[in-house]
Amino acid sequence: MKARASVLTLALATAVAAAVAVLPSSVPGTPAPAQAVVGNCTPGSDWGTLRQDLTARVVDLVNQHRAARGLSQLTVTTPLTNAAIWKSRHMAKYVYMAHADPAPPVARSVSDRLLACAYPASTSGWGENIAYGYTSADAVMQGWLNSPGHRANIENPSYRAIGVGAASSSTGRLYWTQEFGTSTSGGAPPPSYACSNGLDDDGDGKVDYPADPGCSSSTDTNEYNAPPAAAACGNGLDDDADGRVDYPADPGCKSLSDNNESDRAR
Repeated sequence: MKARASVLTLALATAVAAAVAVLPSSVPGTPAPAQAVVGNCTPGSDWGTLRQDLTARVVDLVNQHRAARGLSQLTVTTPLTNAAIWKSRHMAKYVYMAHADPAPPVARSVSDRLLACAYPASTSGWGENIAYGYTSADAVMQGWLNSPGHRANIENPSYRAIGVGAASSSTGRLYWTQEFGTSTSGGAPPPSYACSNGLDDDGDGKVDYPADPGCSSSTDTNEYNAPPAAAACGNGLDDDADGRVDYPADPGCKSLSDNNESDRAR
């Protein structure tokens, strides 16, 4: 039995595309036919500027809205996040808004893109909301909630996972994508870090971890704050095996682990 899909249309001053939702086969135990992967999940280097600093707020708003209605909280997963990022950056580059992906690089459906991003779209339910022109997470969420079709995706009780992407075009216009899924496969994406600037970028009352060796963030707005830990200075051991013993009671020591301890010659 073919998957059932519902499509609703909507037009707003700041545009929100029709919501799309697809349910898996209603015949239990029916094996899904193998689908060839169309294209890939790697955005072009010159596509829209990624604005993932905005997306955590969208996820929070979705889960707050669902919690208020007694619905399960959605888990952020890597496949859905990557599919949403690809879509937002592609729309921002080529200045369009539609669920299907037009060429270049390849014309394909939403399910094709989800499969390319490792979400099991042929065996699991999914939904997608897209929008452009809204300048904040709160504004785009309100736009989606004002539309019955998009609201239905946000409130779908069968969904367990979410991925959100945001990207800006060359003119600064923001393009937004929400992906929803009944499958949580693929796990959560790794946290982003904005390290070593010594500032409380996210206003949580903590200062980011100096010289965090795991830092991979390019923006301060999604920094990860590590909990305080005992300094590795002054323990009299060659913790990093560089042939020197760290300087006991080094007054300038800012290390929170042995891997980035401050060593001085004795």
